[in-house]
Amino acid sequence: MNHVIAKAGNSLRTHRDLSVGIGAVVFGGTLYALCNTITGTEDFSGSPWFFPQFAAAVIAGLGLLLIILNLVLRRKNIIPVSGQLQWKGFFYALGTMAIMIVSVLLMKWLGFIITSMIAMAGLMVLYGARQWLWIALLSVGLPVGLYFLGWKVILILFPTGKIFS
Repeated sequence: MNHVIAKAGNSLRTHRDLSVGIGAVVFGGTLYALCNTITGTEDFSGSPWFFPQFAAAVIAGLGLLLIILNLVLRRKNIIPVSGQLQWKGFFYALGTMAIMIVSVLLMKWLGFIITSMIAMAGLMVLYGARQWLWIALLSVGLPVGLYFLGWKVILILFPTGKIFS
């Protein structure tokens, strides 16, 4: 009995790995393309856009690694295949990617705090959170806390948005 439970848990985890890997590759590629579109250049050496471009490449690379590991394990029949689990994970990855892309696009207009609040609430609801008090507290508290930590301690200026500036 325990062996079956372990296999089911492993199957669920690895299907999520494949879905997250696909989502990470697509999201990383999209973020990389957005960096090029916003600045109009591909030369990021020494510019403020170097870190987003680097982060996008790391996200896409780690996603590709997850996909490769998942396919190798599946080929060796270590992972049982279940279509229902794979599609559920795919839709989670697709929803996460959509929320992140919309956040990147809204950041210019609404700024860091408002966009992060919307994105966090959306992600929490997507992944099944239904306790609205916790969703509200975390969606407001974390972005505001990060904003002031970055502003006062690390001296990072986050986007304020065109609407509020």
